[in-house]
Amino acid sequence: MSPLFLDKGDHIEPSSFAAGPFNNLHGGAAASIMVSAVLRDLPDGFIPVAQHAEFLHSTDLSDLTIDVNLKRDGRRHRVYDVALRNRDSRKVSARSSITCYNPVPTDLIETEAVSRWAGHTDPNTLPNAPD
Repeated sequence: MSPLFLDKGDHIEPSSFAAGPFNNLHGGAAASIMVSAVLRDLPDGFIPVAQHAEFLHSTDLSDLTIDVNLKRDGRRHRVYDVALRNRDSRKVSARSSITCYNPVPTDLIETEAVSRWAGHTDPNTLPNAPD
């Protein structure tokens, strides 16, 4: 099976399998390569959970570059702005906002509030507040 894109270091070369119905880059291929660019620099534990892509004009099946900028940096939540450009014209053909999240493992969520509810079984009353 052939890849959709070949990484050439300073640029990305789309294969013929990345073509859409009008012999330009398919929108799904463009969206996937923008997420892949974010995944390269994503810290451990973070996963992409949402993507908003805007296709500004058709993208030729020529060499491409991708610019990734961290817009919001947090411990559990990150947002990246990504621009897909034709290498020769440097014209932005697609841009995307990608939200990434770092879920906390459930075994780390042991707090006093959770432990107060642990043995509580009566749905009509609240557990006693701590002293």
